[in-house]
Amino acid sequence: MGKIFFFPARHSQQYPGAASAPDRFEVFSADTMIKGSRAVILHGNKFFHTMAERNELAGTIDSIDSSEEERSVYTHIMRNAGKKKQVFSFPLLMGIVNCTPDSFYPGSRFDPSIPGSIENLLNSKVDILDFGGESTRPGSAKLQVEEEIRRILPAVSAVSSGSSIPISIDTKNYETLQRMLEFGIEYANDVSGFSDEKMRKIVSENSLNAVLMHSRGTPETMQSMTHYDDIIAEIVEYLFDRLILLRRDEISLEKIILDPGIGFAKTWAGNLAILANIGSLDLGFRTLVGTSRKSFIGHITGQKVESRLPGTISTSIYLANHGTDIIRIHDINENREALEVMRSICDFRNESL
Repeated sequence: MGKIFFFPARHSQQYPGAASAPDRFEVFSADTMIKGSRAVILHGNKFFHTMAERNELAGTIDSIDSSEEERSVYTHIMRNAGKKKQVFSFPLLMGIVNCTPDSFYPGSRFDPSIPGSIENLLNSKVDILDFGGESTRPGSAKLQVEEEIRRILPAVSAVSSGSSIPISIDTKNYETLQRMLEFGIEYANDVSGFSDEKMRKIVSENSLNAVLMHSRGTPETMQSMTHYDDIIAEIVEYLFDRLILLRRDEISLEKIILDPGIGFAKTWAGNLAILANIGSLDLGFRTLVGTSRKSFIGHITGQKVESRLPGTISTSIYLANHGTDIIRIHDINENREALEVMRSICDFRNESL
């Protein structure tokens, strides 16, 4: 039997025969999905059930012939997936702080030595600050760890000493993450999906929030790896496998945040497919999406990266309307203001009903 996929049926319209009822939840195996079957199979057992029946089904997980970690992930998904309401919900805003000279958007390149730069960052009403010292744009080369640490250390130190804003470290290097622990960081954002056991150990031992992102290859090779037979199913398969891996290293499922990896080994059409089916990531975990100024927006609008703010804001509003928990952005104030207007409209409408 192949890997197991979990999809809210209302987000599976591309599959023939998908149920339309919003409270339906389906379980697919890789084998049946590849064959196009609509059978609902979990290790040979056929199910088709409402969400009200899901907890009862989850109680049978212990009898499945699989590892303790697999059963743990199965149970979590069966009990929690598909519960997000498709109504406006104000997300947390994760501000991108690129301490790099070569990040794809020049306006995001941060230099703490410039007078007022730290103060501007702290006054931006951001919920989380994500510091990165190594560019992960397509085609970027690998950086030495020592240089990565040198780049982000002054900014992280200044922010941690001057505010209580939660700090995230955008790195795939365990040495960098380890070095930043002294500053009370709360998030580890690893574009490699925590492939390094030492990264997972640091996250587990320090109870960090783990942003688990889908990607393929490395920044140097990922844009040659953009073909998918079924992009949604393959992303969920990847995340499911990594969830089991993180669980084996005793990382709490409550600490894991799922990110589909917009722009990482994806074409512009692949990115749109992810957004159009973003509810398929509702597996019972917090979700994070980063669309800010990325190339698929330029493909649609014809705008260069410097002029993609309007397109970014439209995706932020869309994601907020589809239950995304965290949005990773460059332009904090502009996105927050747009979301505040949207929230006011929704609140007024609800009060008028």
